[in-house]
Amino acid sequence: MNDDDIAALDGTWADAPEKERAAFAFTRKLTLTPHQITAADVGDLKKHYTPTQVLEIVAVVAGYNATNRWTDGLNIPLEADGHRFQKEGGPKIDLSTFKTPTTPKFAKQETCVAPRQVPARPPLESRQQVEAAWKEKREPRLPLADSKAVGELWNEGTPPAWAGLLATFPKAMKGRTLNLKNSMDKGNLPAVLKAQIAWVAARHDRAWYALGVARERLLKAGVSEDDIWKLDGNRKHLSDGDRAVLRLTETLTVAPWQVTDEMVEACRKHFKDAEVAELVHHTCNAAFFNRVTEAARLPIGK
Repeated sequence: MNDDDIAALDGTWADAPEKERAAFAFTRKLTLTPHQITAADVGDLKKHYTPTQVLEIVAVVAGYNATNRWTDGLNIPLEADGHRFQKEGGPKIDLSTFKTPTTPKFAKQETCVAPRQVPARPPLESRQQVEAAWKEKREPRLPLADSKAVGELWNEGTPPAWAGLLATFPKAMKGRTLNLKNSMDKGNLPAVLKAQIAWVAARHDRAWYALGVARERLLKAGVSEDDIWKLDGNRKHLSDGDRAVLRLTETLTVAPWQVTDEMVEACRKHFKDAEVAELVHHTCNAAFFNRVTEAARLPIGK
């Protein structure tokens, strides 16, 4: 792609083929308002792509939602010249294009993609409404891999439905699957806090499958049902450090561009820097997990 091709992605996509416009529109919606994704949105993609291709689109979009929260949430500096894109032994890349002036065609283009004004997330549903949503019968919208493929990624116990979803791409999603599994079971942070991060992120994304998984993790960690639902409130029952973490989680989930240095510093008062990075990592994982599992409409509790 040349610079104009890339600049066009930030516009109205008027000159793009219909199938690409459908993919771009879905990408923007799944990124900014995942709680509004419906069967119709997935159906619009299926007009142009196979179910497996649709799942691939969902996984790519979800993956970049995780990456973006990591790079901006931790304020990682921009590349100065793009040298990291040059693979050792690979073809030479003209890195001077990073400084190429914008052509007149796009010099005054206003973005149609960046979130100038994103609709506010609605108030959280009541406990009764969520429990009713958990009881709804759900059929997967997107393909799950067969038992053999899942077994190659998950070699202990009964694999969860989300592992079956990712096993559709046994090579590309192997690392992601292990990352998600290990982040739930290992690490330097308390199991309760990690599950609380998953709960808060899933609540705001309206990711009912992911919320059910977070509930099971919290119960396993010894948190009572009533204390789980207190996470939706002012959280006065938690420590100052845990409240700072969950405030950062909310902002990274709903409006990552609004994360401030003060939010991160509030966490650093109670956690080591490596632990703060791990906290952000768990929210990034949730951004991926929520979008993939809910777009696929995985059955609750499986």
